[in-house]
Amino acid sequence: MTDLWTVIWKEFNELLSVPQPAFFGRNLISTPIGRMAIFVVGSVVVAAAMGGSLFTTAGALFIPIVMPCFLVSTFVVDTFAGERERGTLETLLASRLNMQAVFFGKMAVPIAVTTVCTGLAALGGWLAADVFASHASFFPLAFLGTWPLLGFLSSSLGAGVSALASEASSTVRGSQQTVTYAVMGFFMVLVLIVNTLPVPMRHRFLIAVLSINPTIGILMVIGVLTIIDVSLWWVAASRFNRERLLMKTALRNRRKFKSVISGH
Repeated sequence: MTDLWTVIWKEFNELLSVPQPAFFGRNLISTPIGRMAIFVVGSVVVAAAMGGSLFTTAGALFIPIVMPCFLVSTFVVDTFAGERERGTLETLLASRLNMQAVFFGKMAVPIAVTTVCTGLAALGGWLAADVFASHASFFPLAFLGTWPLLGFLSSSLGAGVSALASEASSTVRGSQQTVTYAVMGFFMVLVLIVNTLPVPMRHRFLIAVLSINPTIGILMVIGVLTIIDVSLWWVAASRFNRERLLMKTALRNRRKFKSVISGH
């Protein structure tokens, strides 16, 4: 347990340690705090634009399901692949820290931060939608609990995909590209499957989806995301072990050494 808290404290400090010039300069979007601010402000703007329909249409679920997945991936990729790119992975592997504690500690901080950002976006969106809605009465407070929960499950999904991509790639850029292709490919496959259905069947499917009770629909989404998250985390955690990472690091160093020798 001590190892887990040690890793969490380290990752939290690294996440918030933003250089002064980068934070106040034009590179704000490249900093973790900048990305979090853009996520929250962007979600509030979308909520204000949707107004009352934010609470009555399925399209509103795009914010707490898709956006946290992309936000958390930027943190997790840098956490895992960044260690290898900076050359600090060998030091981490040489330490006596429990590797499962390292894995869960590195995943916990980005997920917690993304969940908090989703909660702030829900609060801001709830207020903004009320202001721009056609009536002045506040919408149900249950909305404030739904978004953070979906944000937590979505960020857990993104973190699992990012951890697997980082384990397979040697650079942050390569891992980010893999995650982007995987997430976009997933949604493109869903759209392709729906479009390949016969027109009558497609219409029946869309009508059935739109007629689902919102509460039941959200519970179904929560159940599906939970199953996917548990499966992804089990695979990612089983691959994050000291012997495997040491072997992959040695192979990468060997290929790098050969390329340097052949270049001369």
